[in-house]
Parts: sequence; C-alpha cells; structure tokens
Amino acid sequence: MKRRLPPPPVALSSQTLQVMWERALHSIGEDLKPSVIAHHVARAGGMAEALHKAELIDAEQERGMHAEIRWAERASYQRLADQID
Repeated sequence: MKRRLPPPPVALSSQTLQVMWERALHSIGEDLKPSVIAHHVARAGGMAEALHKAELIDAEQERGMHAEIRWAERASYQRLADQID
C-alpha cells in the first residue's frame, strides 16, 4: 500500500483549542482496537463539527480537520494491519 503524506495541520485560534484538537487527533492511534479507533474518529469529527457550528472555525478549517482525521484513521488501521502480518 502506498503511504501518503499527512495533510497540513490546522491552526486554531487559541492555544487551548489547539491542544484539545491535537490530543483528540493523537488519540485516534493510541489504541489499535478497531472499536476504539472508530470511537476516537467519531469524537474528533464531532469536535470539528462543533467548532464550526460555534463559528470558532470556518468551513475550510473544518475540511482540513476532517482530512487530518481521515489520515490518522487510515494510518491507525495500516499500523493494525502491519501488526497482523
């Protein structure tokens, strides 16, 4: 499988939001159980949507966050597959 480069990171308006986002994103790959990966993906996606609804980020930033989530999810499942091989 061809490995892709991660999307550019999204910069949020405050350090607090940035740290929360980075923790949510990092949590996607901490535990490689499929159910836990899915849980963290959903949580990070919900955070992106909530920030957009609260008008703390714009639509482009939300798309960037979802791109980062997809990349982290794919990387996690690839790491899981590599462990099985």
